[in-house]
Amino acid sequence: MAGLGRLGFITSHEHQIEATAEFGVSPGDLKALTRLSSGQGESMSTLATTWRCDASTVTWIVNRLEQRGLVERQPHKTDRRVKVVALMKVGEKLRKQLHDQGERRPKAFETLSSSELETLHQLVMHSKRNASSDKTK
Repeated sequence: MAGLGRLGFITSHEHQIEATAEFGVSPGDLKALTRLSSGQGESMSTLATTWRCDASTVTWIVNRLEQRGLVERQPHKTDRRVKVVALMKVGEKLRKQLHDQGERRPKAFETLSSSELETLHQLVMHSKRNASSDKTK
């Protein structure tokens, strides 16, 4: 599977959905799990800013993750009015499983050999370089 890691930019949104579906995780959940820090909580407003969404969306995602025991709302250390969201151990475990699943070869590439993947990578990089040079002209 040489070159597979470098082919990450080729994988489609459909592959991401397929890779996470077996875990019962939506793309929004995946985004949340990958962006939450282990061992430290972040405020809901910080998450909304980081995730580039409104507070109600953060609440909706956090509620779902909290129901599954993946995250926990905790009081802020210095401001009683603020709740922070922390990734739980089971959430960390799921995040690793999702990462490992996402690193797998997309179904469309399953039949390709390592050398074919490397050739595909080279072709895409060549095309990308050409597209970049066209923009500068």
